[in-house]
Amino acid sequence: MLMTKTSPTRRILLTVSLALLVSATVATAASSQQDDDPVQFVRSLGQQAVGLLADDTISSTDREREFRELLIDRFDMPSIGRLVMGRHWRQASVAQRDLFGPLFEDFVVGTYSRRLDAYRGEQLTVGRTRKVGKKVTAVGSQVTRGRGSRSTSIGCFTGKTVAGL
Repeated sequence: MLMTKTSPTRRILLTVSLALLVSATVATAASSQQDDDPVQFVRSLGQQAVGLLADDTISSTDREREFRELLIDRFDMPSIGRLVMGRHWRQASVAQRDLFGPLFEDFVVGTYSRRLDAYRGEQLTVGRTRKVGKKVTAVGSQVTRGRGSRSTSIGCFTGKTVAGL
């Protein structure tokens, strides 16, 4: 859907979406061999997400809780939060930064949990990779909806964070 005008809320949502899906620093929490392969890591993460989305036996509340766990476990949310804040991060006080982290996490979980409830069989196809440095690889993917629908391109960066995640 192409929109020419966007509300402030929609712009924030788009910024967060881009931060998570296009410019996200994906953190690997498990130290298995598969996590060293960026394509396999994204494919595995996609399978986990699809499994969560397709599970009709859990409530929306449980789906939101499990999505929060997946988000915290597999994404470097502090780095993504700094990316979303951009130049304002440096201007924020320590107290403001400390407050922003949990609020940002709640916003992302709430937004995407509502979207998870609308899941209707999308497919994730992992595509090309490109080295972006010694420790980071860009991985391109596409989410395909139903027949005749446009696919959505998703890009992410995989690699170990400073914290070793």
